[in-house]
Amino acid sequence: MLTLDFAYSYYITQTGITVNSYLANRYQQYENENVPYEDIDFDIYDYELESFLVNLIEKAECRTYIEIANSNDMLVQNYAKLSDLIEYIYKIKFLNKKYKRYLAETFFSSSKLADIQFEESRLRDFSINNQNHRCELRLDNVLLYNKKRKNKRIPVDCGNALLQFVATESVEMNGILSPVCIEANYVYDWHLRKESDSSMKFCIFLLTGHRKCILQIKCSDIDIKVS
Repeated sequence: MLTLDFAYSYYITQTGITVNSYLANRYQQYENENVPYEDIDFDIYDYELESFLVNLIEKAECRTYIEIANSNDMLVQNYAKLSDLIEYIYKIKFLNKKYKRYLAETFFSSSKLADIQFEESRLRDFSINNQNHRCELRLDNVLLYNKKRKNKRIPVDCGNALLQFVATESVEMNGILSPVCIEANYVYDWHLRKESDSSMKFCIFLLTGHRKCILQIKCSDIDIKVS
């Protein structure tokens, strides 16, 4: 399982209880009546439950408030796996603290990526050159701080970033990028991890609406150009 798959699970479960009051109330009741788990493994991903939440969230965005209350509440009430869904949300929320500890222990900081905020930037291009073992990501509307700023007169600048992954060993992908408009894919989260063989993994979590695409690129180094 890709590391950021869990980040998506947390995102989609929390968004689900935000957009639907019936689900939120049922979940809160469950949380009040149950004690936290002593320990639980991350390998609990459930495609069916998360697909239901995506459908619920997308329906909520396409209707008026009254229609949401009438239609989406009924959708949740009639869901055959509602008890499983509530328990799943509870487990994901419990695991989030463990996930943050794991990131803190494995996170690798690169000076090349310092002073750049990738979150909420847009994916411009993604390419793989198998012959040269290189991979590239182009991101628009990244925020630039300190020495990365082009305009030193303002505290925060905005620009574009080209990330070039040197000696790319592997690229893993889970999810689908928008084929209609690649700029519809925006960055929700990312991190860099150091591997045991001295290579590194750049992990990036993109959203198209509420659907995910997670890329995990293993390489020896990263070059970055901002413009």
